Amino acid sequence: MKRFNEIIYQEHRRRSLKAVLLDYEVFHNRMIDLIEATPDSDLVAVGRFKWMGPTWTLSDYCRAETASHYRWARKWIRRWKRAQDRT
Repeated sequence: MKRFNEIIYQEHRRRSLKAVLLDYEVFHNRMIDLIEATPDSDLVAVGRFKWMGPTWTLSDYCRAETASHYRWARKWIRRWKRAQDRT
């Protein structure tokens, strides 16, 4: 995962903050629309879809790709910002 994140960083590091935030907003809104359109029974059933594996629900994957990832990214952004403020 670390290597994957590095590839993404290298690909997008020269983009403007405005462009990155717009992409984030579009992605986030698409995720919300998908979640809201999904029946609750599909969100909470373990193994509902073959690709899910034996222990996670669809809501677990949604959380991992949104709220959990946002918390993780916020930590790294704050570290980066503190380093920038020191220079």
